[in-house]
Amino acid sequence: MALDSIDRSPPPFFRQGLSALSKLVLFGFLSLLLMSADHRLGLSQPVRSVISVALAPVQWMALLPTRGSDALQAYFKGVDEARDAAHQYQTRTIAQAQRLQQAEQLLQEANKKRKAYKFVNSIK
Repeated sequence: MALDSIDRSPPPFFRQGLSALSKLVLFGFLSLLLMSADHRLGLSQPVRSVISVALAPVQWMALLPTRGSDALQAYFKGVDEARDAAHQYQTRTIAQAQRLQQAEQLLQEANKKRKAYKFVNSIK
């Protein structure tokens, strides 16, 4: 008897297994049972705590790019605000310098007119 001639496939009973609907009902019922047991007894809390502690460094590393991006965005926003404030300050300073120059010119003109008025009144 050669090894090629032996049929190695399992019998049809073992190949068939449960139907898809039976598996769906079984696993659905099992999941509901496990969820309700966990809710009432808190069975998975220690497991979740251990997983949370183990994954905390991974979570921290995963959030680094977002935090870096936020920090960089805040920095450039601050730079833009400082540039805008400096521009407003410069504009205000120039406007005040122009007003001061006009006020000085008006004051000098007023002084000249007073001197001229006093001179004209002293002649009369």
